[in-house]
Amino acid sequence: GGEGPFDRCPHPETKYADGVYVDNLAAAQTVANLQSKFGRKAPIRLVLTDNNGPEDGPRADIAALFDGLNGVEPGAFTPSMFGILAPSPQIFEANYTDLDWTNVSASGGRTFQVANISTTTILNPTFDVLDGTPIEVLIFAIDTDLPMLGTSVPGQWGAPSHAQQFARLAKSTADEPITQKLKEWLSYTA
Repeated sequence: GGEGPFDRCPHPETKYADGVYVDNLAAAQTVANLQSKFGRKAPIRLVLTDNNGPEDGPRADIAALFDGLNGVEPGAFTPSMFGILAPSPQIFEANYTDLDWTNVSASGGRTFQVANISTTTILNPTFDVLDGTPIEVLIFAIDTDLPMLGTSVPGQWGAPSHAQQFARLAKSTADEPITQKLKEWLSYTA
């Protein structure tokens, strides 16, 4: 099993990824999937990660999930990066400015920002997200100037490899201060 195009993975969970041109589509898809699986009234706990370059002001990709900065109705199509039309992924009732970011130091001189909020979902018909679901959100963010599209193959198109830098970045995400924040959040949102 698991070798043909029609074989299904026996693992029952769905995982989504996004980035670059279509940031935050996975967050909306994940919430819709959880609502479909567990119902509209079952509370959700969601951990988000963000690793953009150093930014001043709101983290645009995280802010798009919240009220107040999108400029369009949830699910409405709007130009995203490089003018690509993408649906607004707004799924949280809370306003982005309600997030209280704190700094957490990790190895290699890295500083993560962490925020959490209790909110509810709003209706986003494009992603089939229903309104009224209580949701606890924990966000880990790190600023890095590593290339947006990840590790390139050394020498291919003259691009250097960034594998070692990405490995150090990944290692720092498992440091005790980060793990402790996650454990604390899990204990008080249980």
